[in-house]
Amino acid sequence: MSGTARWQDLLVIGLGCLMFLVVGIVVSRKNKSAEDYFLAGRNMPGWLVGFSVMATLISSMSFLANPGFAYAENWRQFVPTFGYILAFFAAMYLFIPFFRLGHVSSAYEYLEKRFGSWARFYAAAAFLLIQFARVGVILYALCLAIQQMTGLNMVVLLLLLGGITAVYTIIGGFEAVIWIDVVQGLAMIIGAFICLPILVHQLPGGFGQIFDVAIPAGKFSLGEMSWNITDKTFLVMLLISPFGWLQIMCTDQTMIQRYIAPKSKREARKSLIIGGALSIPLWIYFFFIGTALYVFYTVVPGK
Repeated sequence: MSGTARWQDLLVIGLGCLMFLVVGIVVSRKNKSAEDYFLAGRNMPGWLVGFSVMATLISSMSFLANPGFAYAENWRQFVPTFGYILAFFAAMYLFIPFFRLGHVSSAYEYLEKRFGSWARFYAAAAFLLIQFARVGVILYALCLAIQQMTGLNMVVLLLLLGGITAVYTIIGGFEAVIWIDVVQGLAMIIGAFICLPILVHQLPGGFGQIFDVAIPAGKFSLGEMSWNITDKTFLVMLLISPFGWLQIMCTDQTMIQRYIAPKSKREARKSLIIGGALSIPLWIYFFFIGTALYVFYTVVPGK
């Protein structure tokens, strides 16, 4: 087995996976009804759900792909974040009150009440197909990084990590997902804040060298500033982003559950505020790590 991982690294990964399964088993004992299982009893504190919102908005794609894009190109992929701000306010003042007032468990339940079973089936099927694709990409990106560390077979990793995720979710329900989101979110934040100091320490010119090298190279650019709508310009990325975010905030079950799980509308809004307050700085930080990596490999010979 090739790879750079030490036995301590493998031990941490193994203990993490075991902890997820234990959390799922422990939380499963609290599930006495379908509402407990799917919505955590509608009694979760806002700060806890807020961490889960952050972990929903930020996945391994954000942790791996965003720095990779900033390293290879620029900050163009950060532009859709501006669309999130519009969707955030729509969720705060429209979607949260709407779904909580209707006392539904999903957007699809409301569609059935309003338009009939065909609407529920169509929307739910579309959501599942999108999630199959999204989760597949996220899981592959995670396994790709672990494969580089451990040298394990990709198929084995996909089955192992995908299976563990499915097991603790199925056993523990939504409350288990929330608690594990908190753990994963904290681990991601701590790991991210360890990376940059290590990079800066190895730069001959220190922190300021990142800007000295990256700015002339256009690495902080938000994309081409033109009116060309046939390319991924700043304007195109800005205009399309609100629609994607509104779809997530309005119909995506991963978000609707987090509107409903808190014990009050105030707590639900608090969760969204906390999630956004954590997510936006982290998005910026991940892109900055990618830019710092570009500078590192540009100025440090032999790396």
